[in-house]
Amino acid sequence: MPIHPQYLLLLLAIAAVPSVISGVYLFAAPKSASVARRIAGSLHGVVIGLLAAYVYSQGSASRCAQPRLAIFLVILVAPPLLVALSFKVFRGKRSIHGLQIINGFWYLNMIAFGAFILLCLTT
Repeated sequence: MPIHPQYLLLLLAIAAVPSVISGVYLFAAPKSASVARRIAGSLHGVVIGLLAAYVYSQGSASRCAQPRLAIFLVILVAPPLLVALSFKVFRGKRSIHGLQIINGFWYLNMIAFGAFILLCLTT
């Protein structure tokens, strides 16, 4: 079953905001920092966006959701770890870390929507 266009718009909105925040981290990092350090400090939003894509792509499938629910729960560990990593490796303005409040809101949305979508498939 294909993804409904309204859900696709929601997916794009959920994936876009954290990805933009990752872009802000990437471009706000000092140019003197290594590329690996800049990327490591800005991965958190991209992973939240990928998590959104995973949830909605799996939610449109009609197979059993038990394995997908387990994968979802494992993937949920990554964004908080990447946020902690960004606090450690980011060497730009510390005020940019305030954007993590927005990422946190989006992450909590992914927990709620993802659990709802994948749990509804198991019943």
